[in-house]
Amino acid sequence: MNKGRLAFLALSVLLIGGMIFLHNDIRAQQRSRFSGEICTAGDTTDALDDRPDGKWGHGHSLNHDWYSQLRDHRGVSCCNGDADHGDCRPAQARQDSDGTWRVWLDGTWIPVPPQAVLDPHLNRDPLHAHICAHRETNYIYCFLPGAGGS
Repeated sequence: MNKGRLAFLALSVLLIGGMIFLHNDIRAQQRSRFSGEICTAGDTTDALDDRPDGKWGHGHSLNHDWYSQLRDHRGVSCCNGDADHGDCRPAQARQDSDGTWRVWLDGTWIPVPPQAVLDPHLNRDPLHAHICAHRETNYIYCFLPGAGGS
């Protein structure tokens, strides 16, 4: 590999690393606005590690009491589980420029059907988005947006 190409690759890695750091720092600052805490660049990694992973069952038991009260657009319960295990859980979400919500499930961004989006005022944990989706198929029953999308 010639020196010019090696220098270009090294510079590219530095630029990408800087952009990732900047993105992560901005996300941490957005979170601190809602929690009332000041998040420094050193805290960024810890803040990001606390993001919901959207995996089935993760976080369900903490919110089951109000998940069990949620109803979809047809009046059917969003929660198909008990106090320990169920289809609802905190999740990362984002909204596209066209208004479509996407949620992070099983390592990929899944579009949320418009009829699954519930009134955000129902979210009792508004710092996070919440999803109720089938364990195997990821069919989305209900979705609650969180502050800033996730």
